[in-house]
Amino acid sequence: MNHNLHNTFTSDLTVIQDRLLASIARRGLRVLTEAGLNIALIDVILDLEYCHKVEPLDFAVLDCFDAGNFAHDIIGIYVNFNRDTKQLDNCFLPRCAVANGAGQVATIMDTLKWNPEVIK
Repeated sequence: MNHNLHNTFTSDLTVIQDRLLASIARRGLRVLTEAGLNIALIDVILDLEYCHKVEPLDFAVLDCFDAGNFAHDIIGIYVNFNRDTKQLDNCFLPRCAVANGAGQVATIMDTLKWNPEVIK
């Protein structure tokens, strides 16, 4: 995919968010590739950052998600993020969106409880 976003992007992420995003993007690239999509790492990063600008995401929660919830958000963002309008289409709201209550202690604890990979 060739984004027309590369030339207009400025990041507002904190250092911690930026590091989480890098980890999430690498994991997301594996998920998208396994789903049969041909996409570059930079495109995953840009989709996540632009999505975060229009619909704030809790990267810590996304990073802790089990495989199913993670794939839901990564594939959902890839499919529903409109790169022309820089908006999410089809009323898609990622599960890690702050508007979905992500970032609350209960959400994080539930994620950790149901994702044994995180608490090894």
